[in-house]
Amino acid sequence: MALHLLLVVLALLALMLSSLQFAWQLAVACVVLGYAGWVLHCLRYRETYGLRWQDGWQLWRSQDDWQDIHVAGQSVVLPQLVVFYYRLAGDYRLRWLVLLPTELGCEQHRQLRLWLRFKTQSSLAAE
Repeated sequence: MALHLLLVVLALLALMLSSLQFAWQLAVACVVLGYAGWVLHCLRYRETYGLRWQDGWQLWRSQDDWQDIHVAGQSVVLPQLVVFYYRLAGDYRLRWLVLLPTELGCEQHRQLRLWLRFKTQSSLAAE
C-alpha cells in the first residue's frame, strides 16, 4: 500500500512539473486519483477464500460459510496460475476465481491443477 501511495504522489508531482495545459493536468490528475482510490478500495475489501473437497467441491468466502459448488469445464490451468470457473449450488451464474500458489499453498495448488487438468481432459474425451 505504501508503494502505491508513493507512486501516486510521484505521478502527481511529475504532472505538476510538466508543461501540459492545465486542463490536461487536471484530467490526468483525476485519473491518477481515481486509480489510487480504486487500489485502496480493493485492498480494504479483499476477500479471502478457502477450497476443499468433502463429498464434492466446497468454497468458503469470508462473507459466507462453506458452500457446495459445481466446477465448470472452462477452468484454465497453468503452472503458476489457475482460473477456476464454478457455479454455486442452485445458481445459474458462472463465477470465476484466480488462484495463485501462494493463496492455497503449493501442494494444494498442485493437486487442484492436476484434478482440473484431468477433469478437463476426461470431459473432452467424453464428448
